[in-house]
Amino acid sequence: IETQISNIEGLSEYFIYVNDDIFFGRPMSPNVFYTGSGSVKYSLAKAHYAEASNPRLAVNLAAQLNADLIQDKYGKTTALKFRHVAHPQRKSVHEIIRRSFTDEVTATAMHKFRHVEDISLPSSLAHYVAAAEGIGVPVDIDYSYVDLGGEHLPMNLFRLVRGRGKQ
Repeated sequence: IETQISNIEGLSEYFIYVNDDIFFGRPMSPNVFYTGSGSVKYSLAKAHYAEASNPRLAVNLAAQLNADLIQDKYGKTTALKFRHVAHPQRKSVHEIIRRSFTDEVTATAMHKFRHVEDISLPSSLAHYVAAAEGIGVPVDIDYSYVDLGGEHLPMNLFRLVRGRGKQ
């Protein structure tokens, strides 16, 4: 699905990709996600994918594959993962990825579920490509993570609702 999302008929050049566990805490404007000139804003995590507690997970292996593709095409190295937040996208960046990494996109699209040989397109590779193409910039965002399985869930949710709304 992630490799084909930008093929949705009528999809705008600018769109937001979110997983099913992302919630917006207050109204958002386009300038949260894009610069005035249309560059994508992305949010880097502090963690290096190779230093993850389980670097053999598909998501961490995808990060390494993405890094290899960026190194090969742009001669740039990558190291950090991206935060698990809403991901602004540009349809034209997805087109660059499909043209530049046709085999990898096709192989990933063939898998029904996450696979150890997949790339991670909207939540990682698209940001790296946007940055390498000069249309992506890193930013800090005001967000919070709540573990829905945690023992203090009611209190954590209450704090979110009562506090200043996180992005």
